[in-house]
Amino acid sequence: MNAPVVAISRTRGDRPLYAQLANEILRTIEQGQLRVGDRVESEPELMRRHGVSRATAGKALERLEQVGVVRREQGRGTFVQAAPLLQRIPELGSFTESVRQRGQVPTQRLLEVKPLATEAAGPLAVYLGTSEMVVRLTRLRLVDGEPVGLHAHLLPEELFDGAGLSAESFAPETASLYGLLAAAGQHVLEAEEHLRSVAASQSEADMLEAEEGAPLMRVVRVSYGSRRTPIEVTDARYLGDRFDYTVALARPGTPGVGLASPLTTHKGVDDENQARGHGRARGDHPGHGGRVR
Repeated sequence: MNAPVVAISRTRGDRPLYAQLANEILRTIEQGQLRVGDRVESEPELMRRHGVSRATAGKALERLEQVGVVRREQGRGTFVQAAPLLQRIPELGSFTESVRQRGQVPTQRLLEVKPLATEAAGPLAVYLGTSEMVVRLTRLRLVDGEPVGLHAHLLPEELFDGAGLSAESFAPETASLYGLLAAAGQHVLEAEEHLRSVAASQSEADMLEAEEGAPLMRVVRVSYGSRRTPIEVTDARYLGDRFDYTVALARPGTPGVGLASPLTTHKGVDDENQARGHGRARGDHPGHGGRVR
């Protein structure tokens, strides 16, 4: 059943026609008239329905493709696709919470739980301070049953054991690390994040059902509890086409914005250099964590 025609305003000063058309298509998706996998009207169909030019129809579809709402397949058409994971600073929360808030179903698949000497755990282990032993927890993260990312966590062994965690804790596909820690009285209060683009290794590509060398967004998050005690550090890698990291920015002292300090993101640098400075360059502000866990 076709959606009703919505008039495109041509009054001088209104938004460009392509932007109005893109918003109208987006509205039909948000209201459930079009679902993931459904075909969006073609350029000629949009031209007839809305009385716009082919250039306007094409630019509207291109805009929706750029923001990850649709995918265009040569010779087949334009289809609604699952929205990318939206990470919005300065909200600090878990991967599970973030996905559920979007009305989607987050699950996880345990790949490894392994105790390691800190010196054998790689450069990120230095974030955990003086811990002699750490536990590496590796999981595949899924949204609506589709793999979207890999999470490799490092936690101090004393904290991991003290919270009563084990491989069995992560056997349920709905297990949430933040949830399990909170239940044991270990609450994440703040975090720092570092983002950079990396290419998928063959093993990462296999688990994410992608091609070797596919672009991944790497997010290193260091999470802290009370008195800035490090709780865990995570190396998360997301499929590039399923990850949208949004930063809300405001000038310091702007009336009415409700922000105590400017928001910043960290430039990707070498892990060991990050670790030596605890992830913060001289003069930087603390990063406000997005939702990646």
